[in-house]
Amino acid sequence: MPAEPAPDPLAPGMAGSSLFAVGGLQRTAPFALERTPAERLAAALAETFPSREQRVGLRAAEWEYAFDRGRATARTTCTWRDARGGDVTAGVVLRDAEDGGCEWAVAAERTRGWSVEAASPCVVVGLAEVFPYCTDPAGFALMPPLGCFDAPGEVGEGGLCGDGGATSWVVEALDHPGRQVAVLLLEGSGRSLKQWGKRSGLLAAMIWPGLTYTVIIPSADRAEALRLLPAHPVPARGARIVMPPGHGLDDVVIAQPSAPVLGKAFADLIGARTAQQPCGLAAEAVDLLDQRLGRPRQPPISTIPPQAPPAPATETDPGQTARLHRKVTDLTALLEQTRRQLSDARTRLRAANDRAAAAEHQAALLREQAAAAEQAATLQAHLDRVLTEHDKLLEEVERTAKERDDAVRERGILSARLAALTPAPDPGIAEAVPATFPALLQLVREWGTLELDGVDEQTAACLDHYPKAALWRRKSLDSLRTLSSYVLAVREASRHGTAVGPHLADVLAYVRSGAPGVLISANTVALDESDATGANSRFRAARTFRVRPQTDPSGWAFFASHVRIEAARPPTPRLHFLDDTARTGLLYIGYLGPHLPSSRTN
Repeated sequence: MPAEPAPDPLAPGMAGSSLFAVGGLQRTAPFALERTPAERLAAALAETFPSREQRVGLRAAEWEYAFDRGRATARTTCTWRDARGGDVTAGVVLRDAEDGGCEWAVAAERTRGWSVEAASPCVVVGLAEVFPYCTDPAGFALMPPLGCFDAPGEVGEGGLCGDGGATSWVVEALDHPGRQVAVLLLEGSGRSLKQWGKRSGLLAAMIWPGLTYTVIIPSADRAEALRLLPAHPVPARGARIVMPPGHGLDDVVIAQPSAPVLGKAFADLIGARTAQQPCGLAAEAVDLLDQRLGRPRQPPISTIPPQAPPAPATETDPGQTARLHRKVTDLTALLEQTRRQLSDARTRLRAANDRAAAAEHQAALLREQAAAAEQAATLQAHLDRVLTEHDKLLEEVERTAKERDDAVRERGILSARLAALTPAPDPGIAEAVPATFPALLQLVREWGTLELDGVDEQTAACLDHYPKAALWRRKSLDSLRTLSSYVLAVREASRHGTAVGPHLADVLAYVRSGAPGVLISANTVALDESDATGANSRFRAARTFRVRPQTDPSGWAFFASHVRIEAARPPTPRLHFLDDTARTGLLYIGYLGPHLPSSRTN
């Protein structure tokens, strides 16, 4: 049997259903000022039609313009082939509004009937994409605000209670009598919102410009949303579809992601919209669509009820008039009493809803607190184990470091003995450790090999109050003695006029060489600070100390080189120095004390 020919979408009487959307355009649209808003919008849409013809097969007729008292009306019709196989015909009408903006209406018919699979006509003709600030009469934009949905099927952040101004706007727009879109209020955050996108493929389809709009309510703002929207409560981690007025549909409450429920709500919404009798600019768009399809025009439905014939004049009975007055008075009193009762009932209902919402919120908080407490106990136990293991490892590191430092110091003493060929140690190498840090600095000054003009003795004296002060004084003395030996070695090489060998290139090279007089290990010496510390003005200023003019005419220099007196435990003392032996033969000690400010200590 030969295949039946494809139906002509423009044939009169073709089965289908008309769907229309209406709204307005903000007057702040960035158009040229020499044309009316309708002319500007029509011209802007016309510029996108060629690209849409390539993308979706859009074919558009030329715009027709009419002018009445300086206000323009633009009309056109379009056809395209829907991706799901339906042929679509649409009528678009634009008209200048009295407030300086532009009113718009789109009416479209699809041969296979409208469903969630079809693309929104507002998107295909370009209104939603080219002009995202197009809104319905209540002010809901064709496209959801950035943050409600980052991509089809993926829920992002933002929503109802994130901004006080946006919140009041949404609340007022929900109650607007001219609202044309169904508003999906979706409560949740993070993982719970992503479940909607994963478990319900129709969630992305609910973003249908001209018919639906989606608002995210973060879980943290649920109580505030219940207070602001007492007539439209949203279940925890659920959703509520607030249907537009005049469609004869009740709100749909969805406790958890459900594709069937969302699909039925969308189908009911489409059915109610296509069954509506359009009026105003929408009626003109439907009339334009009927003309394009070759259907006879439908006569407009009068909104004025027929007038009843006047009643014949009769003589008034005074008694009957009095009875009617009494009856009217009684009915007025009864009406007032009923209104008060209704108001009281509404007040009690709102209070009951508030108590129920508060109780539900409190229960959710208690559940979350219980789960958090259980998790916190588990994490605390794990943290205790980790800290215990950390303390053991730290003690082992300190013990190993002490053994290493003792070995390095012993090696330095033996090297000095060997170099001097003396049976007893050099008193300058194995001298007694002073009892305080100020005494230690005074001893170093007596050597005459190091410059200590910028050292603050009070800062160094703070270290004397710590339990490990004796160990830190010995390490500091060993470090200063090593720096002094380095200065003497450089001066000796200069005095003999010999070239400075690789081991005297800098302090670190000298320590690594293990020359006589080296009493510290190389891993305690750093010739520079990290990039983050050197680039930070506050950290750099803390490491700037006084020098002599021959080193820097300003009298100050940045002391990046330092020796780690203590590596692990606070206050992790540091000894900062500046090696200028290559130019002036001087080595400056700028600081001895607790660790200076850095990105780690702050």
